[in-house]
Amino acid sequence: ADKSEPNQYVLFSLPFKASEGEKLTLSLSVDSQYAVYLNGEFLDWGQWGDFPEYKTYDELDISRAAKDGDNRLDILCTWYGIDTFSYRVEPAGLIFSLYSDGKLIASSGSEVLCGADSRWKREGVSYVTGQIGWSFVYDSTLPPPEMSAAREIEKAATLVPRPIKKLMLTPEKKAVVLCRGPFIAGKANPRNMADELMSAYLGYECIIPRPVLPGKMICRGRDSGVYVTADLGEQSAGLLSLDFTVKSKTKVMITWGEHLDDCRVRSSVGGRCFAAEYMAHEGDNRFIWPIRRLGLRYMQVFFFSGEEEVEVRYLGIKETDYPLDMSGKFICSDNLHNRIAEVSKRTLLMCMHEHYEDSPWREQALYNMDSRNQMLFGYYAFGETDFVRGSLKLFALGVREDGLIDICAPSRFVRTIPSFNAIFPLQSAEYLRHSRDKAFLSEILPALKRVCATFEARIGENGLVRKFEDDSRYWDFFEWMTGLSGESRPDKEVYALPLNAFFSMAADGMAYICRELGDSDADKFAALHESINTAINRVFWDDAKKEYFTYLRDGRLEHKAELSQALAVCCGVAKGDRLESCLSILSRTVGGVESGLSPVPPDSEEMHPLTISHIVYKYEALMRRPEKYAKQVFADIARVFGYMLYRNATTFWETIDGGYAFGDAGSLCHGWSAVPV
Repeated sequence: ADKSEPNQYVLFSLPFKASEGEKLTLSLSVDSQYAVYLNGEFLDWGQWGDFPEYKTYDELDISRAAKDGDNRLDILCTWYGIDTFSYRVEPAGLIFSLYSDGKLIASSGSEVLCGADSRWKREGVSYVTGQIGWSFVYDSTLPPPEMSAAREIEKAATLVPRPIKKLMLTPEKKAVVLCRGPFIAGKANPRNMADELMSAYLGYECIIPRPVLPGKMICRGRDSGVYVTADLGEQSAGLLSLDFTVKSKTKVMITWGEHLDDCRVRSSVGGRCFAAEYMAHEGDNRFIWPIRRLGLRYMQVFFFSGEEEVEVRYLGIKETDYPLDMSGKFICSDNLHNRIAEVSKRTLLMCMHEHYEDSPWREQALYNMDSRNQMLFGYYAFGETDFVRGSLKLFALGVREDGLIDICAPSRFVRTIPSFNAIFPLQSAEYLRHSRDKAFLSEILPALKRVCATFEARIGENGLVRKFEDDSRYWDFFEWMTGLSGESRPDKEVYALPLNAFFSMAADGMAYICRELGDSDADKFAALHESINTAINRVFWDDAKKEYFTYLRDGRLEHKAELSQALAVCCGVAKGDRLESCLSILSRTVGGVESGLSPVPPDSEEMHPLTISHIVYKYEALMRRPEKYAKQVFADIARVFGYMLYRNATTFWETIDGGYAFGDAGSLCHGWSAVPV
């Protein structure tokens, strides 16, 4: 593929001979993504997100589709050609080796045939989101590509085995048809194919009992055709799977989403496009999109079939769960708390695929802050450490020239979040405590020290880390609350308690790591932790009001927040009477069920509450006095997370505003919200 042509699909094909009973193993690595077929049967998919200096390969057992005699291996590859929040653009390429009972029988080279697959439209295709990348437009009526000898290229890469297990591909997930009926398509928008579906006029046909798919359902529409809305029963993630029959060439539009708050799937929101297009050929159509997972509960499919009959056998996904030990249980006498624990585990599971994800629907991206929550919760839910190590490795590889990590890993974006970077040493120390994996910590220690050095270089005469300028390089985000979400202000000499508290915990974590590894910097980091804590106490505490402020700006203390009180406790700053004062503040304020961005002005005398993203720090703080506050923590969990359950949540939301947050783009499955685990 030419690097000037992003979103290109290329089919590679290799005929070979095999004997019955042989074990066929395929080792391969690709940039950007792959799907493997043997004799026309879809077998496997999924390049792990990586870096050129850490390029991973997969080993796949493809024996089950082999036959005695002639066989044909097909590898469909796509090259994104754009940076996303989980992919860094590198030159396109495929390398593979095919083994029979351990003996090499074929490999990538000029004897392999390839062709650009024009059935997949390359230009004019919408992004699902800027974080995820391309959707797709596929025309099954076009012929397969013309094949010619593949061209060998030079591509620098250090190949290593995939560091985590492959995802499991399940049979089609059961879907209940909620409604169907005729529709009139809205106005087409070439920049977002979902717009004509969000503005479509939908009819309604009463169907009792509701059909269950896989199954068989005959549909007949009018005007533009017929639509079908299917419910998978819970928030899920997997590969799109379709099975239906049409009388003639028919355009099919597929949309997916997490709710039906608009009386339809919210497929177009804020320029995002949760929709794809498939051009069906006359007769039976069976299709899997093997390139990108969908995060959804509901699927709405539009058949532009006019009055022609459509037979639907399946609309939905093949789930792609990461293999985990799900045997752990939380059981108590309160059924609400039992259900909260179950939903927390599912929330975590839906946000674990190739790495931790903030959400399976909107971004599928690995953030430091989000993943610290997910890692910590996962130790108790699943006893999992291999998956943690894979994500920490990506962070270590993503350290930039300025000593900070890209906003997500693996990605390549100018802007990053400094406070999230300070969490990297903390989550690494927690990994060491739970895994005892000293060899891996020794491997990433230089990256951890580089990140810490960036913060150390910003320590001023007052002993505090100076706030990063909120500009094109740095987003000074702490939490989704007024005054904490990175509002741009021209001030440069500003100090923030949350940034310093996070770095204090980072220094404490580094002291522990260095002690465990026998590294000479252990005492240095321990002293740094203490000195930062001393400075936080000296600068941010208001003795008259008995509370910590968030900012020091021009010698004046500003902004009051639960986050500041909670972090002061968690990093060890608040002790004695100050500890009791912070816990009292946290116990009497109501956190976690407020809107994501409070209308309270930043300079208000009111205490800005915590939202779900950081409520774990409030609970950690209050549990410093379990004899006094444990019951209150459990009651707050029941109130906050029970609120979602009573609104039919099957996973926990990004914020308490649900799908209406962030301009109607709120996620209903967010990894940071599995706090109750």
